[in-house]
Amino acid sequence: MPLKLDLSQTLLLRESAGGYLAVQLALSHPSDIQALVALYPVLDPRSKFYTTSYEKPMHGIWNRLVSIVDYHIASLQSALSGQRLVVTEADPLNCLQQSYAVVQHGWYLDFLGQDRELFPIERFMDSASSEDSDGDRNIPPVFIFHGKDDTFEPYQGTLRFVEALGKTHPFAKYRWEIQPGDHRFDADANIKHTPWLKE
Repeated sequence: MPLKLDLSQTLLLRESAGGYLAVQLALSHPSDIQALVALYPVLDPRSKFYTTSYEKPMHGIWNRLVSIVDYHIASLQSALSGQRLVVTEADPLNCLQQSYAVVQHGWYLDFLGQDRELFPIERFMDSASSEDSDGDRNIPPVFIFHGKDDTFEPYQGTLRFVEALGKTHPFAKYRWEIQPGDHRFDADANIKHTPWLKE
């Protein structure tokens, strides 16, 4: 018997950059998503952390050289003799150095773009002021947690996101947790023995 998906019971659960994608998907298709769990997601890409160059040790890794990104872009361009190359998948470990450099040198928006639809907090503000907004029905139940010492995705973005959610959708169902620890602080957390997660 073939496997059948019950699309009426859809839970999104992603972390980090994937958490950003899950939030965006839930905001774009709220009636198709029954719940969202986002673990230390990127929620405020306009913050100084992503847009300004300064010393940012990320999990103890100091600023990467600018040339890492330049070399990567040049190699992609040369792969198609100057034509734009679309990369649909890559080994995450091979892309980490470029990811560090892009964030550490404040180039995040140069790669992400500037359209307001790309920014979850601004999407809340826009939907709240829209005449055809369905209000809190457009937000599935949300659970977000983040490490207070996160050096990859600062937890303040989660706080700003939750604040915007509370202001624009006061009756939405959501819960957030800020716990001690860096990125992926929850590696050993489980429902049975981690009080905040069990709750």
